[in-house]
Amino acid sequence: GDEESCKTLTRLFVLMGEKYMPMILAGGKEASQAVAILLKCSSNPDKEIASMTFNFWYAVSRKVTGSEDQKLITLFQQPFMHMVVRLKNVMQYPPEITQVSDDRQTSEYKRYRYFAADALVDAEAVLGIRPVLRILLGELQKEWAAYQKNPLKWQGVEARLY
Repeated sequence: GDEESCKTLTRLFVLMGEKYMPMILAGGKEASQAVAILLKCSSNPDKEIASMTFNFWYAVSRKVTGSEDQKLITLFQQPFMHMVVRLKNVMQYPPEITQVSDDRQTSEYKRYRYFAADALVDAEAVLGIRPVLRILLGELQKEWAAYQKNPLKWQGVEARLY
């Protein structure tokens, strides 16, 4: 089905990203397209699919933070900013979960949240703490406004506070 195809394509894109890391780090149109595709994969509402990309982002963050090349650092600032926003997809509980508990229903979501928290640390390594906090605060404000309109939709606020 579509989900299996999406998983397969995501695996393929991640493997290609890892294999062609030097080309991606060099920049250029093809590199930007590869990064854009991997960002889309990171945005997938399926937590399993989105989290498949986290090792790629970890590898990129290590290369970028280990470099003194300002062009390389600048090249990846925007993608990591986008990733910070998109991590909500992985961190947020679905609407059918009405309260956070330690039961099996939430344990799978918690596992993916740990993965997303690690990805957030990788983004912070590239961007610095202030830009990440600025992004998270802006997103929290949006979620808070939505929560004020509908208190049953607390999941977005909780994900941003996590």
